[in-house]
Amino acid sequence: MLSENPPAPSLASARAWLAARRDAKELDSKGNTLMTVRYLKQLCKEQKLYQTPELNDKLYLHFKGLTRLDLGFSKIENLDAYTGLRTVWLEGNGISKIENLGTFVKAKG
Repeated sequence: MLSENPPAPSLASARAWLAARRDAKELDSKGNTLMTVRYLKQLCKEQKLYQTPELNDKLYLHFKGLTRLDLGFSKIENLDAYTGLRTVWLEGNGISKIENLGTFVKAKG
């Protein structure tokens, strides 16, 4: 007989999910979050965006740090596969120079 309600997630599965999320996020020697391909895919999955990069027309990468131990993204990188992007939210990071946006053909200025 099937139960009507699925079992509640266990504490162990919640910890495994958190560990997997932490594993995708990497920091450089200065404490900045690295914008790696793996971390971008993880963020897309968490935000229920497309897992195929070129299908995304927006990315929410804002406020990915600025805590005592994590300063957020310091540079824009690894977005080459996201050719359909029109909007990238980057507010609240430590980006000091806007660069590496040459692949954004559809972006509006």
